[in-house]
Amino acid sequence: MNDLIVCILITLMSCILTWLCIKYNRKDHPQVGRSSHNRPTPGSGGIAFIIACFVGLIYNAYINDSIVPHTCCLIMVSASVIAIIGFLDDRYELHYLVRLFVQLCVCGFLVIHFKSALLSFDQTFYAIGLTIFFSGFINGINFCDGLNGLLGTGTVIVCGTLVHFNPVFAPYLLPLIFALIGFLLFNWQGKIFMGDVGSSFIGFYIPAILLLDQEHLYLNIILVGHCLFVYLFDISTIIFIKLKKGDNIFIPHRDFHFHVLNKLGLSHSQITLIYSVLTLCQVFMCWALPEISINNMVYLYIIDVSVYFTIFKIIRSLYQQADYNNLIRN
Repeated sequence: MNDLIVCILITLMSCILTWLCIKYNRKDHPQVGRSSHNRPTPGSGGIAFIIACFVGLIYNAYINDSIVPHTCCLIMVSASVIAIIGFLDDRYELHYLVRLFVQLCVCGFLVIHFKSALLSFDQTFYAIGLTIFFSGFINGINFCDGLNGLLGTGTVIVCGTLVHFNPVFAPYLLPLIFALIGFLLFNWQGKIFMGDVGSSFIGFYIPAILLLDQEHLYLNIILVGHCLFVYLFDISTIIFIKLKKGDNIFIPHRDFHFHVLNKLGLSHSQITLIYSVLTLCQVFMCWALPEISINNMVYLYIIDVSVYFTIFKIIRSLYQQADYNNLIRN
């Protein structure tokens, strides 16, 4: 009962902090070619759910005793560094190499801390590979924050799934889930954006929590990748296309498939609902498995690639046809 009250209080706190961000935060003005909104909107709203999430973590560590205080502090400090860099990027548009350097340092520190016996040559390469992967995950999640409610809703679904399959994560992920719910009440309406401060935090926080379960680390990573497949495959395919063309992938653009759907006339809410339903379908596929194992997840990934490659190809074809028709009319 106490835990439920705390979760409700976290949601209320997030609501109040988000409202304060809307009232007093600087507004981001739309930029041609990179913005999906058409009016000045407060940014960096991620500060609200980050603070609310941290309050929940502190409660679980020092009052509820469901989290080791040292681990709680370590994750909070590391996540704060990533969030601060995201906030500075929101304000001053830091060079991508600066952001990448900080991300690699913080991710590397956390990986080494949880994999302390890095003595052999193989283990060192394991840590380097994991650090690069986690840093890439942060940037991939950051790209997903393009439409109202899109990233926040997907994160709530995936974190809820992780808690269901591995209750060990509950004390860490439930504060984030309920903090995001409070934020999404405003974000879904387009009244505020989470900004890089929020998306970078989410991109770091999820893999940081996965590190807590070293025994099932790979399986948990694969599970998250499957649940977020519609997001990550969307990002990956467009990045691949841009790299093939020689374009700079760090320059903001509106070429991802959720942006394309918006250009085709679908509203932010409609697209977010579509991606949320697809994410729920991914989750139901996991629930339908007789056992969550790496072998079974590989089969799901084969299905994922086949289905979403086809869906995204259809979306691109529709957009190209619409663009061609507009060109003929003009």
